[in-house]
Amino acid sequence: MTEPHTMTDDEVEEYVRTSEGEPRFSCARSLLQVFPQVLYEYDFDTLPALDRPTVLDIGANVGIFSWFALMKWPGAKVIAYEPHPETCRDLRGNFGDLVEVHEQAVTHPKTTDRARLFEGVHARSECSLRDDVRWPHVSQNLERWTDVELVDAKHLPPCQVLKVDTEGNEVPILSGYKHLAQVVVMLVEVHAVGGDLNAEGERIQDIGRRAGLTPVDLIGTTIRFIRKAAAPRILLAGSNGLGAR
Repeated sequence: MTEPHTMTDDEVEEYVRTSEGEPRFSCARSLLQVFPQVLYEYDFDTLPALDRPTVLDIGANVGIFSWFALMKWPGAKVIAYEPHPETCRDLRGNFGDLVEVHEQAVTHPKTTDRARLFEGVHARSECSLRDDVRWPHVSQNLERWTDVELVDAKHLPPCQVLKVDTEGNEVPILSGYKHLAQVVVMLVEVHAVGGDLNAEGERIQDIGRRAGLTPVDLIGTTIRFIRKAAAPRILLAGSNGLGAR
């Protein structure tokens, strides 16, 4: 397992530079710490090379994963879903036409056109449709919410790279997505729905395995799946301390 990457001042400047004609990636200063976390948990260097894949970034936030996906797979078609209006505005501003952005929350089954997106306790990146994520505290502020548009996972397009980080709604999304058989790389963040991180991880692994995807490792709380020969089941508890955060 690789060690977390520590960004230099020059790298931070590259990510957030705003001068005309230069690379631009705008985000709250508090999100800068997420860059090394994304590099660490998704470990892009060890993911397979793919020729212009379609990438679905579900729970895109301001597009940090999309940013690295475009660098990892040049020419990729990246489709990002982010329901929070302000966050989605920043996401669109970061990419222009480079990424197809949808201001929607993905779910399954979709029983209504709109739903409450609860604000995160610590940051907007913790926003969730769910009210039962425990880590070990309640991760969402149930007194503050935004009315957002929903899209059913069964209507999402085929892709070769699927990333899902929706603060607890991963299992319904994976259960409803119709094109898992075409996915080559799947990256799923595990959240403690109902306070049980391990049970949620088991459910995610089972869905991936049934689709022919192999869980190759667990980095942080992200399970990385690759379509290849079967591998041993990952345990989500143990020396890495996943039971606490």
